[in-house]
Amino acid sequence: MNIFRLNLITLSLVFATLLTLESCVTLKTSSFSDPKFINKSYSKICVISNDKNLNRRTLIENELVEDLAAEGVNVTAGVKLFPPTREWNESEKYDTLISKGYEGILVLTILYINTDEVYNKEIDGNKNSRKNNELNRGEFESKLIDLNTGETAWKGYSESDLVVNVAGSIKEITFSKLSKSIVNELEDKGHITPK
Repeated sequence: MNIFRLNLITLSLVFATLLTLESCVTLKTSSFSDPKFINKSYSKICVISNDKNLNRRTLIENELVEDLAAEGVNVTAGVKLFPPTREWNESEKYDTLISKGYEGILVLTILYINTDEVYNKEIDGNKNSRKNNELNRGEFESKLIDLNTGETAWKGYSESDLVVNVAGSIKEITFSKLSKSIVNELEDKGHITPK
C-alpha cells in the first residue's frame, strides 16, 4: 500500500469520525425580540461571554465572531476589548464601546453545563465509580443589548444534548452549533442583515 493511499484512508476516517460526532450533538434554540426593537438591525457588535473559564470564553466568543463576520457584521470578541487582566466595571465597558462606535453587545451566559458527571454503582458488593459521559447537557442564554438604550433587544435560550463525549471534540462542536444557531436566530429576527 503506498503512502498516498494510506494518507487518504486516514483522512477519510478522521472526516467520518467528525461527521459522526457532529450528528451526535442536538441543539434547540428559542428566541424573542422585544417589540420596541423588532427588525432593528445591528452592524457593529461586541460579543461577551460571562464564562469564568477563559478557555471556554475565548472559544465561544471566537466562534460567534467568526459566524457573525461571515454574515457581514463588524464584530469583536469582548476578550480582545476587555482582556481578563483586570476587572472592568460597567461604566468602563460602556464608555469604551460607545467611543468605538458599537451599537450592541451580544452577551452569552452558560446557565448549566454538565460534561463529567460521576456516578457510583454497586456491583457484587463492590462500589465502582465511573464517569458517565453518555448524555451530557448544556443550557445557554444569549442577549443582544442595545447600547443606545441599555435595554435587551433580543433574548435567546439554547439547550444541547450530547450523546457522546470524546476528549474535547464535543465542546468545540457544541459551541460551533450554538454559535450558528444564535446567528441564525438573530438573522431570522432581523437584528443582523446578511451581506
